[in-house]
Amino acid sequence: AVAAAAVPLLLRRLGVHALPLTARELANAAEPALGAEQQDALRRLVGWLEEAHFAAPGPWPDAPLPSALRSVLRVLNKRTAAKAKPSPAPQQEPRDKRAYAIKSQK
Repeated sequence: AVAAAAVPLLLRRLGVHALPLTARELANAAEPALGAEQQDALRRLVGWLEEAHFAAPGPWPDAPLPSALRSVLRVLNKRTAAKAKPSPAPQQEPRDKRAYAIKSQK
């Protein structure tokens, strides 16, 4: 269920060309585009995915709580600080108001 929720998120960031990659390779490729908090969350998610995939069959004693999964996915779904802030409007030079003044009729 976690992988099903995380894969579309990662594919949105990297595109469909990332499909043949492992979760770790996909995360390593995505890290440069992420903020520090998102990188940590992605590492945590990949660790959980690898644990779940390679663990012995049966109950998973160290499985993350649903609230932990939710918080990691929320962090990953945030925009990075650089992308979240709108770019500042270009500074315009002050105009000479006299150049645009309407002449009164005589």
